[in-house]
Amino acid sequence: MPDTQDVISLDQQRAAYAWRCVKNGVSKDYANLAKSAPALIMNNGLMQTLAFYQTKGGEHQKLMQDVLRWLEQQRIVPSTNYVQAMNALQQMGAQAYRRATVEALEVLKWLRQLAPTAPANNRNQPSGRHEQGGTDAATGHPPQRS
Repeated sequence: MPDTQDVISLDQQRAAYAWRCVKNGVSKDYANLAKSAPALIMNNGLMQTLAFYQTKGGEHQKLMQDVLRWLEQQRIVPSTNYVQAMNALQQMGAQAYRRATVEALEVLKWLRQLAPTAPANNRNQPSGRHEQGGTDAATGHPPQRS
């Protein structure tokens, strides 16, 4: 039985937050963006990536909002509002900006891992046995022939 005094780690908090973001399902575009976002941040910077996502709209903007919401919850930016968040990021010192970048990357690790596993993402995949040979979707083995 777990001790009720146990403290939830920051990484567990990130995982729980990411799951809340994706648990009702996300598009394949969102899942792909979550996979590519860390590289984009590492190559271009956090603010540049957020600006790019803002201009793209759609799933880009949804991912940006999920990251900004996490940064707001960690009291790194004052709001999920794009302009207010960008103003805060521009005005913070190098150490605070580095923390913002690290937190964005850390929550994206969880978003990229969990987005493809969200239950709603599996609705369009076949279940049971394939009609024409192939493999049984439930077991991954070839179907038994009668």
